[in-house]
Amino acid sequence: MKPQLHIRLWHYLQREVLRRHLPHGLLGPAYFWPGQNELVLQHRRIWWHSGTRWPRIIWCGVELFLWLRWIFRHAIPNCQKVTGRLAPVVEAEEDIPRKTQFRRILKLALLWSIPPSESYQYRLYREPHKALDYVFLTETQAYHSWRNEALGYTPASSCCLQSKDRLANRLSNEGIPVVKTIAKVAMNDKQTRSLNNFIDENGRVFCKMNSGNQGRGAFAAWRAESGLKGHCFSGEHLVDTAAVEQAWKNLLQLDTVLVQPCLQNHPTLAPLAWNDEIITIRYISQWQKSAVASAASHLSCLCATLEVPAGVNEKNRTCYAILQINPTTGLIESAIKEIWGDNRIRERVSHIESLTKQIGRLSGWEQVVAHSHKAHSCFPEIKSIAWDWAMSDEGPLLLEGNVGWGCSAPQIFMGGLLAKQH
Repeated sequence: MKPQLHIRLWHYLQREVLRRHLPHGLLGPAYFWPGQNELVLQHRRIWWHSGTRWPRIIWCGVELFLWLRWIFRHAIPNCQKVTGRLAPVVEAEEDIPRKTQFRRILKLALLWSIPPSESYQYRLYREPHKALDYVFLTETQAYHSWRNEALGYTPASSCCLQSKDRLANRLSNEGIPVVKTIAKVAMNDKQTRSLNNFIDENGRVFCKMNSGNQGRGAFAAWRAESGLKGHCFSGEHLVDTAAVEQAWKNLLQLDTVLVQPCLQNHPTLAPLAWNDEIITIRYISQWQKSAVASAASHLSCLCATLEVPAGVNEKNRTCYAILQINPTTGLIESAIKEIWGDNRIRERVSHIESLTKQIGRLSGWEQVVAHSHKAHSCFPEIKSIAWDWAMSDEGPLLLEGNVGWGCSAPQIFMGGLLAKQH
């Protein structure tokens, strides 16, 4: 056990210190100046919260080291690289000179350790004064943990959510429709040598980790005349039986694996999807304090989006059109307009956006809202949860719930999450 502990510790130090370019959150000299506004104080709380597992003296030393290395080694080259790629696009589309963009992006990188890529993602080259409204990738995990603490959250609270199988069992008992599981195969199971055991003659299956997120290692597989074929969640094709079985073997080395039937999109959504990939509805529910002091908190929608596979980019990775859904009406609204990436994907996103105008109100939207709120009511100690739904011709089916959901899409549509809290 000791050698394994040493290896795990070494890998942890590599990931969190040696290979890391940025501090664990926003970090800048303003944290130590008196009289700062509430936004600065909130970022400081989040940054401080991200180091709760470390002895504070070591934590401060590590963060000082990371900050100095970012300032003197990585910030300027990173800004040059990102602006060199994106500034010409912005200049052509928004008429903001490249030098102005570089100056603003660099200032945010040096003052607050904000990655240039996220400064472009949130269009901070236009409004740099709004930078502190946003929650950035480096502080996302600490942001969620910080918000949950006020509700009595402990790490044990999310164990059920982290296990897709346990979550499905619990919520199905509450009458919430979930994707059924054909088989649950333990990590490195020596008895299960082939995926063949779980694929019917005409069936298609989807294999994924029980506790993973972001589709890591997940793939679909089916039986063809020449043997097994498949398609990875990330975009790569599995061209024969050997490739499918290798993907199966690799997945079993990561975690316990769930084998589920491949789903079909609702007929109204099917024309949107690339290569018949499943379209996902993400509904982020959160506890909201009542305006009346004596009234109990209630659940509301923080943000709702439709995530449509839009093809693969030049790196053979699946890209998505992410469109906002009006939580009150269920109408599909505007899509995120990226300023970088493959032009073919950008055109495909625009095409998907135009097709959604013909759909109107999402079928089964009332069920998505009701089921999301009912599911969240089982977890009163968690501030917000992102529920991922597939819309089949029989209605919505829950895929999973995420307690550490990504903040990018909600903030692009709605503005900075911190600005919404005060």
